[in-house]
Amino acid sequence: MKFDIKTLKFWKDDLVNHSSVGGIVYDDSKRVCMLFHKNMNRWTIPVGHVDKGERPGDALDRELEEEIGIKVISKKKIIVKKMKFFFNSKEIEIAMHIYEIKDYKGTPKNKEPHQHKIMKFFAVSELMNMPREDISEFTWLWLRSLKGNFNMKF
Repeated sequence: MKFDIKTLKFWKDDLVNHSSVGGIVYDDSKRVCMLFHKNMNRWTIPVGHVDKGERPGDALDRELEEEIGIKVISKKKIIVKKMKFFFNSKEIEIAMHIYEIKDYKGTPKNKEPHQHKIMKFFAVSELMNMPREDISEFTWLWLRSLKGNFNMKF
């Protein structure tokens, strides 16, 4: 799969400054839950927007229940970063909040097949070796934070 900006589809609320959340969800083998997002045309950790008046941690809990059907018991915020993106010459700032899920109830499953073509668990080493264009900005940001612990293809 090759990245092509023309294949990306955006919602109106993606093209304004906003906050988003992402969750690192492991299975019992310490593999990471990834979704192949149809609009992004790439693999991503579960992600979503923070609604107006919502706290990032609450948004993450809601998104994980909506997307993969789990109830978060405990989590740890591991990254907060503001990033700037350019879409059609317009600068957009996204505050990215990434959490590691420490404990949850339920079995992860793809609850939004209209948005996610596939849900699959990957070893961290597999993700580290994926081509950059095949993974989302959220996933990339998290993997870069691990860079000192792994040999990555950059």
